[in-house]
Amino acid sequence: MSQNQVIVKLVHACNTDASISPEIGRITGLIDAENFYKLMNVLDVGSNPRKPKESNLTKEITDTLETNSQLFHFMSKGILISVSDCMVLDRNRYRLNFAATDYAVPGLLDGGHNTYAIAKYLLKYVATDDVIKSIKDWDTLVNAWKEHTNKLEILFDVVKHQTRTDAQNLSDESAEFKFLIPVEIIYPRATDDDQTVLDKWGQSHRDITHSRNNNVQLTDATKDNHQGFYDYLKNLLPDELNKKIEWKTNDGGVIKASDVIALSLIPISRLPLTDIGSDINTVKIYYSKQYCVEIFRNIMEREGNGVRQGQIFQLTNSAIQSALGLVPIILKTYDLMYCKFPDAYNKASGKFGRIEGVRIYNEKITNDPKYSKKLFKSKFFGFDSNYQYADGFILPLIVGLSELIVYDEVNKAVSFSHDPEQFVEDHLEKVLSRYGTVIRFASYDPQKIGKDRGTYQMAGDAIRSALLD
Repeated sequence: MSQNQVIVKLVHACNTDASISPEIGRITGLIDAENFYKLMNVLDVGSNPRKPKESNLTKEITDTLETNSQLFHFMSKGILISVSDCMVLDRNRYRLNFAATDYAVPGLLDGGHNTYAIAKYLLKYVATDDVIKSIKDWDTLVNAWKEHTNKLEILFDVVKHQTRTDAQNLSDESAEFKFLIPVEIIYPRATDDDQTVLDKWGQSHRDITHSRNNNVQLTDATKDNHQGFYDYLKNLLPDELNKKIEWKTNDGGVIKASDVIALSLIPISRLPLTDIGSDINTVKIYYSKQYCVEIFRNIMEREGNGVRQGQIFQLTNSAIQSALGLVPIILKTYDLMYCKFPDAYNKASGKFGRIEGVRIYNEKITNDPKYSKKLFKSKFFGFDSNYQYADGFILPLIVGLSELIVYDEVNKAVSFSHDPEQFVEDHLEKVLSRYGTVIRFASYDPQKIGKDRGTYQMAGDAIRSALLD
C-alpha cells in the first residue's frame, strides 16, 4: 500500500447517499485511538489555512481525555479530513488516499487542535517528559511523533511480530484508551477523467475549508495563500526568507505575509491597466495592508491573469510574473535602505538619533532605554543595523524606487532600468538632501510621513533628480 494510503476502521459509520450529494462523498463516524494513530501517520495540515499549536484550548482537550475520556465523542466535534479517493471495504473499513491532486490538497481541514491534543496525549505514554515539554506547535509534534513511531506501533500492537504482552510491558496504561473521536471524511465521487466533477470538488474543497474555520479569525492573506494566489511569488523568494514569512496562521513566521504582498504592489503598479484592472494607490502600502491584500487578490482573479483547476490557482499573465520577479530585489533593497538611511540622513540633513522613537545601538550605554547593547536587524534578510525606527520614514522612498522600473511594451514586461541596491549605495545621501525637508515639515512623525501623498511625490521627484544627475 502506498505511503499516502491508510486503512481505518470506523465505529457506527454513516455514508451520505449519492442522491443527496452526487459530487462529494461524505462519511461520518467514530474512530478509536489505534485508528487515530494510523491516520496520524499520513495526515498533513497542508490543506488547512492555519497550523495548530499549544494553547489553552489544547490543554482543555487534554484534560477531557484524562478525566472524562468515555464522553469525549460527545464533548468534541472531532476532526474533518479530505482525501483524494475513498474505497469502501468490509466491516466498516475504508481505504483512504491522501495523495495530492491538481484539484485539491487532501488532509486535515478542521479539528487541528483536537488532532494536536490527542496526538500529544498519546505521545505521553511513550516519550520522556522532556520531549513532551518541547512540543509547542505542529512541527515539533510531528517530529516527536516520527521519532517515536516504533514505540507507538508497539503500544497499539500493530506490528504483527509484536505480542500483546510487549505492548502491556511498554505501558500498562494503554488499556485506558477508551475514548472515541468523531471523524468526518469527504472525497470526490469521480474518476480521474471526470473533469467537471473534479473541478467542482476543488472549488467546494476550498469553500468548505474556509467555512469550517470561520470560528477563528483567519486573515484574508491566509485565505488567499490557501487558494494559491501567492504560490508564484513564494517560489521566487529565497528559502531562508520564505521560512520567516507567516503565509499560514500559526505558522511561526515573524514577517506578516501582508507586508510582502504590500511591497509587491510597487512593481505591479507599473503595469498597464489592461493587466491589473485599476489604479493602485501606493500610499496605502504603508497604512492599509488590508487594501493591499484585497487589490492583489482582485488582480489575481481578473479574467485572463490566471487559471484555476479546482482549488489550485496558477498565475499565467507574463507581465504580472515579470513584476513579481522584481519583488525579491525590492525586499533586499528595503533592508539595505533601512540600514543606510540614518547615516545618510545625518550627512545630508541633521541628527537622526535625536528623533523621538529612534533607538541606537551602543553596547557601552546600558541604563538608557534609547540605546541597545545588541545590533538591530532589518526586517526581511536580517542585516545588521545600528538604528531601530518606524518604517514610515523610508516607505515613501521605497515606493519611489518605482521610478527605476520601466515597462517594455514589446515584451509586455517590467524591469529595473538601474540596479536599485546600487542606486541606494550611490545616491541615497543626495536624495535625502531634498527628502529630509519633508521629515522636518512633518515634525519628525513617521505616521504623518508615511500617510501623506505629498511625501511620496517628493520622494519620487528626489529619485528622478538623482537619476538625471
